Amino acid sequence: MIDWGPRALKAQNEQIKDRLKYVSEDAAKVGEEYKRLEVQLASSAPNKEELLATGAKVNAALTKLSKANNYPSSSDLELLVSKIRSFSGTQFDVAGGGKNDGALEYFDRLVKPALTKAGWVHIDWVWEPSWDGDTFQLPPWSAETKRHYGLVPGVSNVIVRAAMHGGPNAAADELVSALNQIGIPATKEYATGANSNRNAVHILVGHQA
Repeated sequence: MIDWGPRALKAQNEQIKDRLKYVSEDAAKVGEEYKRLEVQLASSAPNKEELLATGAKVNAALTKLSKANNYPSSSDLELLVSKIRSFSGTQFDVAGGGKNDGALEYFDRLVKPALTKAGWVHIDWVWEPSWDGDTFQLPPWSAETKRHYGLVPGVSNVIVRAAMHGGPNAAADELVSALNQIGIPATKEYATGANSNRNAVHILVGHQA
């Protein structure tokens, strides 16, 4: 049962504040870089090549600023949907560091809906009995049925696993390509046999390295 008592809510609030602190620090650094480049652009000699080069640097700084908030844009998510829609019907399960893990929360609230929109089907993470693994549920961000997630701490970035052959393997390749294209670092691995869902794509979510 999920604990919604005052102590649990206070702890969750502190974790959110801590995550926002690091996001704000990153955004401040990028903001300073943007201001510096903006001044450089204003003071540049009226030379087309120099202006274009400086403008490209400004655009790169703005891109980094949007990424500092750790949120993909709506166009990023639409691109993700379009790239994986051809694998509509693919089942996937998800694992992460626990119900209070920020990276998993981010994935569940922003990225997972894009997979669902593309026709992918979220199912419970089911460990093989011999692995004796743990599962958990996330807080109810929405009214949809809450799936069980695998407890796999210590993951960096996103790891996508699938059986070596068959449809899920091709779907996993396309998902990894799409995630990297929208700025979410992801790698592909073959399934280890720890999960009972043989015909599913397994998505392990961790913090960006």
